[in-house]
Amino acid sequence: MVLVSILAPVYVRYSSFHQLFGRKWKKPTLFYEDVPETKLISDKVEALVRSELGVHPLPHDTLFTPVPDIECGNRALGKAQLIDCLFTYDRW
Repeated sequence: MVLVSILAPVYVRYSSFHQLFGRKWKKPTLFYEDVPETKLISDKVEALVRSELGVHPLPHDTLFTPVPDIECGNRALGKAQLIDCLFTYDRW
């Protein structure tokens, strides 16, 4: 997945894996670092996003910086991170 911010020329790339147990879906596992199963495709998508949209990735330490004075989407006051503010809090 690639999320592009409408507030700044930045993006974040992540992988989301879902598992079905019986008839119920388990909460997905998110990976913000490279995953071998998706590396080849994600590199191509990321290059396309950079060239076509002119955006840049944000480092993980910046993305996950706490923003304590903001309530963002379903994140309670004091629980929001910069990634929630720049993109969406609903990352599945």
